[in-house]
Amino acid sequence: MRLPIKSRVLEYAISKNSTFSSEEVAKKLQQEYKGERTTSAKNIEKIISTYCGVGIMKAAAIQMAADGKLNITYEVTDFGKSCKKMIPASDCEEN
Repeated sequence: MRLPIKSRVLEYAISKNSTFSSEEVAKKLQQEYKGERTTSAKNIEKIISTYCGVGIMKAAAIQMAADGKLNITYEVTDFGKSCKKMIPASDCEEN
């Protein structure tokens, strides 16, 4: 059984243990959850923003691309890492 998208985003971030972008997470989840519309980059960005709002994740770097788009990379906080115990074990392998 697969995790809900929100839980899988957090699991991905914790197991990545380095910075990541919402596009990177969306690409990975689109492979795992084929056909699921909630894995769009826009939706993943909303999920990550929510996690940032409650202190589970934070922006690690913000850069302006040549096309005027913001490129934001995120990382999990220590508080976020402590939430790992609330995620049930899954069969998903990382990276």
